[in-house]
Amino acid sequence: MLEAVSHYVGYNISQGMNALWLYDILIVEKIHNLTFPEWADTYWKELEEIEAITFHYILNSPVSLRLRIGPLFQKIIENMMKKINGETPDMKVQIYSAHDVNVGGVLMALNFTDMPRPPYCATILFELHEMVDATMTVRLLYLNSTDPLKDIGKPHVLVLDDCSEFCPIENFIKKIQHWIPDNWEQECQLDTSDGCETDKTCENVHPDVRPVHKTDEL
Repeated sequence: MLEAVSHYVGYNISQGMNALWLYDILIVEKIHNLTFPEWADTYWKELEEIEAITFHYILNSPVSLRLRIGPLFQKIIENMMKKINGETPDMKVQIYSAHDVNVGGVLMALNFTDMPRPPYCATILFELHEMVDATMTVRLLYLNSTDPLKDIGKPHVLVLDDCSEFCPIENFIKKIQHWIPDNWEQECQLDTSDGCETDKTCENVHPDVRPVHKTDEL
C-alpha cells in the first residue's frame, strides 16, 4: 500500500511524517467536498490506521508533550488567576486557535489517552466557575462532532482523575503544573533569538497555538 500511494502522490510516504501530512490534506478535501482521488478511496482505511498510529506516536513523549502543551497550560492558569484576583473583571472568554496535534496533546496531558484523533474543529473548553460557597472550580468540556460544518453537537464533560465535574481550581492546577516548563527555550534547546520559532507577542505560547480573540462580552 505504501509503495502504491507513494507512486500516486510522487513522494515516499513511508518516510518521517509524510503519511500523516498526506492524510491531513486528504481529510480536508473530504470535509470540504473537494475532488477526491479515486486511489485515496481504495487505500483510505489503511491510511486512517497509519495516521492513528503516527498521531499517537508523536504525542507519546512526555518531554515533547511538556514543550508543546506546557506554555498553553501556563496561559490558562494565568488567565484564570487574573480573573479570580480581579485583575480582569470584565473578561468573559479567551479563544485560542490550534492544530489537531495541539488539541490531542492537551487531551493526552490531561490523561484522556484513549480518545481518537481530534476531528476537524474539535474544541476544548476550560470553564472557570464560582460555586455557591464562593470556591472556584474548573469544568472541562469537549466538542468533537465528526461533521461540525453541519452540526457542532453537544459538548461532552471531561472529568479529571480523582476530581469531580467541577474540579477545585487548586486541584486543577496541581494536575497540570508539572507540564509547564520553567524555561521553554532552554528545555527545547532551540535558538529562538531571531523570533522564528517563538512569537514573543504571544508571551511564550507555543507557536502552533495562537490567541485569536478575547472579549469582555458574551
